[in-house]
Parts: sequence; structure tokens; C-alpha cells
Amino acid sequence: MRFAKLRTLYISTLLLLVSSLVLTVTGARAAPLQQEAEPVVLYFFWGEGCPHCVQQKDFLDELSERYSNLEVRSYEVYYVDENRELFLQMAATVGFEARAVPTTVLGERHWVGFSEEIAREIEAQVATCSISGCPDVGAGLLPESVPPTPAPLSPLQQGQAEPVVLYFFWGEGCPHCVQQKSFLEALRDHYPNLEVRSYEIYHVAEHRELFLKMAATVGFEARAVPTTVVGDQVWIGYSEDRIAPEIEAAVAACSVSGCPDAGVGIVPVSATPTPVPPPSSPEESDISPETSGAETTEDLLVLPLIGTIDLGAQSVAVSTAIIAFVDGFNPCSLWVLSILISLTLRTGSRKKVFVTGFTFLSVTSLIYGLFIAGLFTIFSFISFMGWIQVVVALLALLFAAVNIKDYFWYKEGLSFTISDEKKPGLYKQMRKVMSAESLWAMLTTTVVMAVGIALVELPCTAGFPVIWTNILAAQEVGQVAFVLLLLLYMLIYLLDELAVFFVAVITLRSSKMEEKHGRVLKLIGGTLMLTLATVMLIDPSLMNNVSSTLIIFAVAFGASMLVLLLHRKVLPRFGIYIGTELEAAGGK
Repeated sequence: MRFAKLRTLYISTLLLLVSSLVLTVTGARAAPLQQEAEPVVLYFFWGEGCPHCVQQKDFLDELSERYSNLEVRSYEVYYVDENRELFLQMAATVGFEARAVPTTVLGERHWVGFSEEIAREIEAQVATCSISGCPDVGAGLLPESVPPTPAPLSPLQQGQAEPVVLYFFWGEGCPHCVQQKSFLEALRDHYPNLEVRSYEIYHVAEHRELFLKMAATVGFEARAVPTTVVGDQVWIGYSEDRIAPEIEAAVAACSVSGCPDAGVGIVPVSATPTPVPPPSSPEESDISPETSGAETTEDLLVLPLIGTIDLGAQSVAVSTAIIAFVDGFNPCSLWVLSILISLTLRTGSRKKVFVTGFTFLSVTSLIYGLFIAGLFTIFSFISFMGWIQVVVALLALLFAAVNIKDYFWYKEGLSFTISDEKKPGLYKQMRKVMSAESLWAMLTTTVVMAVGIALVELPCTAGFPVIWTNILAAQEVGQVAFVLLLLLYMLIYLLDELAVFFVAVITLRSSKMEEKHGRVLKLIGGTLMLTLATVMLIDPSLMNNVSSTLIIFAVAFGASMLVLLLHRKVLPRFGIYIGTELEAAGGK
């Protein structure tokens, strides 16, 4: 017993010594890092009365307490002319546009606006510069004779501010409009001289007419909401990091120097603005933080050499990738390609297989891409009409119902497939390709055939492009972003067909698309269309966040797998056969 006590005492003493040694070594290692931290100089350009600037000031105060080596140099640019000149010089030297406040410069990086994500990026940069050092970009640019100054009393504080009229066109159910309403309410608290005239255009025809008149007079395209007009400046859409600071800067500038009322002569007194409601409480709001664009730590992914990626802002890209992938497994296009390659393989020429297949895929992809671009153009112009969302959702429901029906009763009744009556003509065109005597003749006949097949396929493939382009239009995607997303869509859309094509070129073998494969693809596509159409009718803002977007697609694919399990495994065990495929099997 005494030996056991001595052993316990010995082990306890040993553990205590090891723990003390570890703490000593850790402390010894940590101390030099704190002592040897590199000096970091941060430049903060702000404006009196800017709400986001106030938020960032509090953040920078906390950051300075955590990093004793951090020096924050702060310059008010609305009312101090000398600071404004320094702001312009800094922008020209570092290489950014001095368009809004708050603007933060640290080393070779800069940030315009302020949000939780920007705060995390600034702190990460401060930590990096504390270890490896960062250049002081203001050295030799900002003279020491101009110290960072607090703002003097502004005209707003002196009660001498000019009146400012802001026109806000919005639509009921628009998630970005909800965000901007809260922002405008906070902006009015800071600027008592600001009058916000708000007009809901989805359901009020009179307001829609005013929107079109304002666009024609001021000189912008009335294509989406929210749209904001202050003086001669216009903003379409809303974002906390770019548009909100720009609107704040415009209001501040107009408060000092005055701006014309853009609605004079356009908006009659009889057109009563819709009042901007106060920010909703979480219980009353029709959107949640996940759908309102609020950034959370879980939505941020930090990658080496690339930086921080905001997954919450990538929902459009995620939707594009998944919809394109499912759309690529289209029974119509895969059937045509497999038949064409099978006929070409009979020549035994790998060159003919490559030329024919590559030309066919290029032409059909070009026509499909032009069709999608046309749909996006149409939806972009008419997306501010509330009933368009309902019409597109109902059209998607029709495509979904027909596709799901084709899984059970293939080609019976209404069917978005290539009809048997058109197949002899397609076979005839394919034989013309095979009988071409020269390479140029083969190319020409392949192009003609591909154009004809692409037009015949459109009813079979139009469902997903209609849904996808409407999602992009509803989220106010710009032209450049659309082109990039379209390229992503077409690349992913072609993956399966390119796989079939290259396997045929390399092995000189081809597999034929069978009806049973087509049925399953119809079910998956139809279920996804049904899910997306339901979301468009209930709450389109769910597609604004990557997390909810992935859940929506997971529900769709899960439902497809459940139907397959019940239909092909569970129900047949009880002697229940639904659809022409299993009814024939059950009758044998």
C-alpha cells in the first residue's frame, strides 16, 4: 500500500515538472514573437456621418488594443480638403479608385466599404504584416505636416446641410431590397436632411410607370430592382461593400454642395411614395441572415496562395455548376451523339470520328449558348415585373411534370423527347455525313445536320435554361458575370458528351443510349425542376446563399433516389408495378 502511494506521488511530481517545462518553453517561444513584431501602418479614410465608418472605427480601436505594433492613421475626407487631396494621391499611387468611404489601405492591399468579412481580412493582413512585415505605402506620400485629424463640425452638425432627395425603386419579395431598406433607415438617422422617396413597382402600376419615366429622363436602363437615384447618380442593385458606401458618399457630398432633385418634372405630387418600413425584427423579417447576404465564419474558406473565398456569395456559381451537370445528361443530345458516333465508327477512321464529333458538339453548343443568352436578355428586361416569376415557375412545373411522367410512361402523351417521326430524317442527315467524299464536304454536312438537330432538340432541353436564366435575372447578375457563368455552364454541360466523344476517338468503340437510361435521367431532371420551381414560387431568396442552395439540390437528388428505390425495389416486392417499363416486366 505504501509503495502504491509512493508511486502515485512520484508520477504526480513527474507530470507537474513536465507541465512546467512545457509552459516555460511555450512562453519562451511566444515572448520573442510579441517583442519582435514588425511595425504595421494602416491608413483609414473616412467621412463624418458615414455609418459604416463609425462601425469600422470601433473595430480599429479594438484591433489596436490587440496589436500594439499597429499604428492607425485616420483621415476625414468629406470636410477636410487637405485630407481629400491625400486620399486622391494615395489612390493614384496604390492603384485604386477613390470613390467611397470607408477606404482602408494596408501594405499593398486596400478595402472599400466595411463588413464582417472585410474586418476579418484586415485583421488577417495585420497578423501577416506583424510577422513578415509590409511596406508603409504612405511613406514619402503623406507628409508629416498633415497629421491625421478628427473631423471639424460639419454643415450637417451646424444645421446648415442642403436638402437631399433620394428615390428608391424596389419590389416586394426582393431580398436585396430588404437589405437596402434597413440601410436607408440608418442613413436617414445620420442625415436628417435626407428625404427617401420609396416606390414599390412589382404590384403598383403607377409606380412602375414612374420608374420607366425616371429611367428615360435620367438616362439609365430600368431593368432591375433595387434602383436608387440621387441627383444625377444611379445605382442598380445593392451591396454593403460597394454600393452602400457610394450612396453614403453621394448623400454626404449633396448635403454640403447640394444636388438637383432628379424627380422634378417626372414624379407628380399625386404619386404618393411607399413609406420605407423600419428594419424588421428576426421574427418578422421575410428573410433570414443566411438569405440576406450576411457573412458568417462558416461561409468563409481560406486557401493558401488564393486567399479568403466567401462561399456565401458563391450560390450562383454553385447553382450554375449543378444545373449544368444535370442538364448535360440530357437523353436527347446523348442519344443523337451516340448514334452519330456509332455510324461514324463504321468507317474505321479515327480522323472522321474526331472531325464529325468535334464539329457536331461545337455547333450544337454554340446554338444552345445563344439560346440561353437570349433567354437571359429577355428575363433581364422584364424581371422587375412580379408576375414573370410566377409564369416561369409554372412553366418549370410543366417541364417537371412531363419529365417525371416520361420516367413512368415514356413518350406517352405529351413528351419532350425527339419524336419517332423525326428520327428517319435525322438518320438520313447522318448518312449524308458518312457518304461525304472530302473533308470539307463532311464538315459542311455535319454543320447543317448539327443546326437542324439543335433546333429539333430545343423542346427537349429548354427546361433548365429557362430556370437558370431566370435565377440569374432575379439575382441581378451583370453582363460580364453572366458571360463567365455561361462559359462555366457550357463547360460543365459538355463534360459527359466530351467523355463519350473522347472514349470513342481513343477506343473506336461506342455505347448506345438506351431507353432505361433515358427514363432515369428524365426522373432526376424532372425532380430537380420540380424542386426549383417550388422554391421560385415560395421563396426565391433561398437561392441567394450557398448553404440553402446545396440543401435544395440535395433534397431534389434525395427525392429522385427515393422514388427509384420505391418504384424499382420496394413496390415490386408487393406485386405493385407502376409505369410501362415495370408493367411489362411484371406481366412476364
